[in-house]
Amino acid sequence: LTVSSDVFFYTLGANFWNLGLLGVFLGYLTYSISLRAGGRFRTAAVFLGGWLAVVGGAAAVALELAWSRVASPTVLFASLVGIHAVTGLAEGALTLAAVRMIEKLHPGLIRRPAESA
Repeated sequence: LTVSSDVFFYTLGANFWNLGLLGVFLGYLTYSISLRAGGRFRTAAVFLGGWLAVVGGAAAVALELAWSRVASPTVLFASLVGIHAVTGLAEGALTLAAVRMIEKLHPGLIRRPAESA
């Protein structure tokens, strides 16, 4: 019982880092760069932010597993980042659709480029 609870908390910590912190940071990074550029590439930045959050999290998992010597780093990165690069396309599209829907339903909720200056 103690071993399973330890595994649970280690897994929870890794997922919190990979998805909760790193993914959010990478996703917002592209959007904030777009805001600094006056919003010129805003649509691409929102899409790329969703994609990068997924791929960045997968790369972090690959790095953690390589560090623990579960498998070869080459195999881990190729398999995890490769498949998540494809599934990240759906995440990017869903992120873009969600941002557009929120802007339509609640226009003041998301900061626009004109407000960032």
